[in-house]
Amino acid sequence: MKIAHRNYLIIGLLLSIQIIFVRGFVWHTASILATGANLFFVYRLLKNETKPRGEKISKHVIFLGLCILLSVALAFHFFQIKTMPHDLYGFDAARDVNQVKQVAENRTVYILFQNFSKEPLYYHLAALIYPLTHDAFLALKIVGALAGVAGSILMFYWALKEFQHVFVALVTGLLFAMSSWQLLMERYVVRPSLIPLVVIPLGYFLLKAIRYKREKDFFWVGIFTAAGFYIYTTYSIVPVIVGIFLAAYALRYKSRHALITFAVTFIFLAPMLSFIAQKPDVYFQRMLQRREEVQAARLTFTDQLSSFGKNYQHSVQGLFVKGATFPTMENTSPGQKAFDTITTLLILAGMSTGLWGISKLRNALSFLFIAMALIPTSSMSIGFDIETPNFQRMIIAFPFLMLFAGNAISVIYNGVKPKFIIAALLMVALTLSAQANFKRMFVDYPNSYPFDNLPVFTAMQFEHNKDIESAVLVLFYIDPEVVNIYMSDSRRVWYAPSSGVALYGSPAYFSEGATFAVEHPQTPLTLFYMKGEDTHTITEGRSCYEPYKLQSPYGMQVHVMRCSGKL
Repeated sequence: MKIAHRNYLIIGLLLSIQIIFVRGFVWHTASILATGANLFFVYRLLKNETKPRGEKISKHVIFLGLCILLSVALAFHFFQIKTMPHDLYGFDAARDVNQVKQVAENRTVYILFQNFSKEPLYYHLAALIYPLTHDAFLALKIVGALAGVAGSILMFYWALKEFQHVFVALVTGLLFAMSSWQLLMERYVVRPSLIPLVVIPLGYFLLKAIRYKREKDFFWVGIFTAAGFYIYTTYSIVPVIVGIFLAAYALRYKSRHALITFAVTFIFLAPMLSFIAQKPDVYFQRMLQRREEVQAARLTFTDQLSSFGKNYQHSVQGLFVKGATFPTMENTSPGQKAFDTITTLLILAGMSTGLWGISKLRNALSFLFIAMALIPTSSMSIGFDIETPNFQRMIIAFPFLMLFAGNAISVIYNGVKPKFIIAALLMVALTLSAQANFKRMFVDYPNSYPFDNLPVFTAMQFEHNKDIESAVLVLFYIDPEVVNIYMSDSRRVWYAPSSGVALYGSPAYFSEGATFAVEHPQTPLTLFYMKGEDTHTITEGRSCYEPYKLQSPYGMQVHVMRCSGKL
């Protein structure tokens, strides 16, 4: 049954309302009208989707579902994009802004940046937008927002192919679009915000390849397996999982199809492999740094193994129980788990039905979802379980968890009658989820975001070695055995553990005369600070107390001294 022409007029009205919503005018009126229009659309979708079993889904119905999804995704991902957040957080993020300008101005293609071996795709995309915005920070946020909207559409299509129902696919796509997890990655301007654009098609084509054994599907698996290497470091665990499944497939069916994937992956990785061969120190910079940190912390193999196990524990807790509590995890609201309560319940229900399918040997491929969702995505934290959960490093699991939620929605919608009542209840649940995620993203997160901790212009000045206002001092300490440091001046009080600051060299800006206190092991301690372009050593004005025991950031008991003084 075709959709009447008047529905297309309503589509235009709906999108206009969402534009008003994003612009921030008459917010309450716009949100009410948008909700009403979306509900009308859902009614029309349900009315038109009924079809005989085995018949193809109407393209008009799919288009209708996409219109609903697109309007909501645009609203969530572009709301207050200029003003939230106002400033970058951290010296490392300031370098990201510089990298965008570097690509845009030099018009050069980079394989890897020498800022902790950062992958290039995110910055090259932002460089394309930079001439339009003349604001590299905003360009990075726009790239993330577009990735979130595109990811929502990909999630819709993946769920549609898996569950063969537009309404189920729509609800799954909406859960993805409204999730504060993806939104936080976008506004925090980090590379993992692009990961769903690779992981979703990779999961889709990998399932198709194993199910239907077609060469073209193995070809696409190879492309998306390689693409992730140009986005984010912790993606490197995904090809390992893919390789295991393809090896099992090759042994089971005596097939050489998997060789297509390996060949295509190798070809598309050729630029990266060439770069690694020429500059291995740049590519392995982050890995070598982590090794040095383990050595500095004097962690034994048993300590590292124990920490690795705790990474799993903390990651699962972060998904379903409690979120990040580590002081430097700025990419989330402290203590909040990954999802709102409704989404969490749907994911758990979907995982339960998937495990039931495995136990009954009905769908062995469910194991793929389980494996990909619970992989050690915090692998960079080996030896430092205090850094987990880290939603930035766990983003690989996000699309698979959304598919679990879609599985639960499919079971509920297809297994319970009447469908209109179930659809209405699901829409109520979706509305509550939208409210919860909106609050998490646009209320809770701004309240916890450290706006005063490194304005963009100050970070840019420091990065370019330009003169910083003489009244501003930069604490710049490099002793790897510093345990904790506390700083305070007339504006604020600041604290950081060594794993977040001393080892990564992040600066902190304070007024002249600021007081400091440092807890460190009983070894010679040297503190540096910068004033303008000059580096100074703090050798006087310090007093130290008797040694005492303290729990270090790495979970070890150490004897420390507390020294204090003024800059």
